[in-house]
Amino acid sequence: MIAKSGSVSPAILGTLTLWRFRQTWWQLLINGAALLAACAIACVASLFSAIANTACLQGLLNGAPERTTLALNVSAYSLSPATIPATRQIFEKIIRSNLGSYLDPAPPSLVVNASKLFVIQPTRLNHINPLQVYATSIGRIQPSLRLIQGHWASEQEDANGTLEIMVSAGTAQALKLTVGTDLTIQSGFITNHSAYPVDVRGELTMRLVGIFADPTTDLPELHGMNFAPLVDYTGPTYTVLLSDTAFLQACNGIATREQSAIVSASQADRLFHLSWYYHLQTAGIQFGQINDITTRLANAQYNISSLSVNGGQNNFPYVVSSELLNPAPENADIISLLGQYASRVSLVTIPIALLTLQVIALLLFFACLLFNQLIDRQMAMNAHLSSHGASPRQITWPLAIQALALCVLALILGPLLGAFLIEKLAYQILPVDQQTAITGLFNGPEQVLALLAPYLGGTFLVSLLAVVLPCRRASHGTLLELRSETARVRQQPFWLRYYLDLLAALLAFSGFGVALYLAQVAHVLDIKTQELVIAPLTLITPLFLLLGGLLLFLRAFPLILRFLAYLARPARGLTSLRALAQMARTPRQAMRLVMLLTLATTFALFSLVFTASQNQRALDIAAYESGADFSGTLPVEPPQLAYQDIATLYNRIPGVNAASAGYATTGTANGLGGEQMSMQLQAVETSSLAGVAIW
Repeated sequence: MIAKSGSVSPAILGTLTLWRFRQTWWQLLINGAALLAACAIACVASLFSAIANTACLQGLLNGAPERTTLALNVSAYSLSPATIPATRQIFEKIIRSNLGSYLDPAPPSLVVNASKLFVIQPTRLNHINPLQVYATSIGRIQPSLRLIQGHWASEQEDANGTLEIMVSAGTAQALKLTVGTDLTIQSGFITNHSAYPVDVRGELTMRLVGIFADPTTDLPELHGMNFAPLVDYTGPTYTVLLSDTAFLQACNGIATREQSAIVSASQADRLFHLSWYYHLQTAGIQFGQINDITTRLANAQYNISSLSVNGGQNNFPYVVSSELLNPAPENADIISLLGQYASRVSLVTIPIALLTLQVIALLLFFACLLFNQLIDRQMAMNAHLSSHGASPRQITWPLAIQALALCVLALILGPLLGAFLIEKLAYQILPVDQQTAITGLFNGPEQVLALLAPYLGGTFLVSLLAVVLPCRRASHGTLLELRSETARVRQQPFWLRYYLDLLAALLAFSGFGVALYLAQVAHVLDIKTQELVIAPLTLITPLFLLLGGLLLFLRAFPLILRFLAYLARPARGLTSLRALAQMARTPRQAMRLVMLLTLATTFALFSLVFTASQNQRALDIAAYESGADFSGTLPVEPPQLAYQDIATLYNRIPGVNAASAGYATTGTANGLGGEQMSMQLQAVETSSLAGVAIW
């Protein structure tokens, strides 16, 4: 049955493996459950972290429409219906080649702005500042505006060359305009044949056909435009709304009358400003794509800002400058926003990874203990087989095959169980609008494999070593050696021989020292460095302290058992004395149970304390970011009441416990080297602030 010396035939190997499996199947089942749980937790941690990060990223991007809107702003010296599509084609090629699938395939919306249009008729409006034109598709913004009087402006210029315009209710009231009022405007648009300084052929006729309610600034279709007067030292400047198609037809009419192909700005401060608004597709963006999309956006911005189009304003399409950015200045730039989010996620990822590794290590330790117990139970049978001529391979290989089969099954079933748990858990936790992150992740198998490979591969290798290495000692020993080892342990454990308990304690105290030192010098370190260094030390140091203390206790455990056996001698009966004496002679099994029970109990307590600390930490951060339960900004006009009286009015609101009013503004100051520095000034009412702010 043996093919040659030292080799084992497959038939004998299969027979021995099945024979051992029939005797120890229930122990192998428990061991396999521990390995399966370790692999499943490795998958759950990595997948749920990716889904949660993606869901939070999409929630961040979708929190404000401007965050996913990209504005291509182009300043042009000349304008005509032919220059618009040519300019868009030049820049859109760069944008779509850089952003690719991240960009919405829908065509962008266009807004044309022109400034300094003087009112000639009626004469009562000659004293006001020149008007501004906001030309865009009326049908696109119509759902965002509420019509009060008249009707919506036409998308086309009428047969007489009159432009239909609309104004906000505030503008109509300030200028005393009514529906049907005609305005004669000196546009200031010139051609090569225009007279200087004023050419009456550049006049435009406008008719007010509609008045709409003053909109707010948070309407996504208006991109921050609220049609409120722009106030400066010269007074208010008003804006009129009309169709971009009609405006281009009027410009083309001026050029046609002067036998020219284009109209141009008469001065450098009267350039035409064209804005195309693109949108990102946030539904398909995954957290792992942050670096890619950030790089693509940065490249697109650089290429557009540095592009020189055919010699600038003197050649077609007469572009002077261009830039790609977020349209609303009060929102953070999308590149900075993505960078800040990635930095914060990296700070959270480290503690999560450490906790996951602790859970996996505890499960693998439990599996290792079970497999060692399985081998200990078979030591007598192995010694009997060895005494009757069985080779070491005939004894070791059946155990190794069983261990390898358990690891392979855990590797196959772990991801399936983890994916099932993640799907059920994520649908229960995530809001409905963020559940697209689940389908987006599972639609790409290569993404799932890339996420699972590090965790699952490491867990598989460690579990394989944890259950295969103990098989080596199964074939070493005869019946005589087994009886001698059972009576009194001669070989000390590995950690006891090499003083790993002292090493763990030394690492723990060193970690505490480093963490204490970093806490003292934290004021000279930036926030990210503090979190990346102090947070891991805070989690790792207690683990080493626990491990060192436990191993030190186990080093003294046989002495404690001997002392207890000495105390049990005067007692009646030999049961307790024999039990303690036997445990003191062979403490291996008792030490394993004590270690497993201690680790499980300590980790459970640590998890409860850590969860409570994280919940409190989240509340503290929210309180620090907001400063109070709610806050707001008073109207721009100077208040008629003192700040104490304003706070008193808010204190009368039911449910308000405390209120405080103050003043905040920004300004610039000259630095020591003459450079301009931006400053933020805040004035608070000290008597009431202490009671309302969350410290």
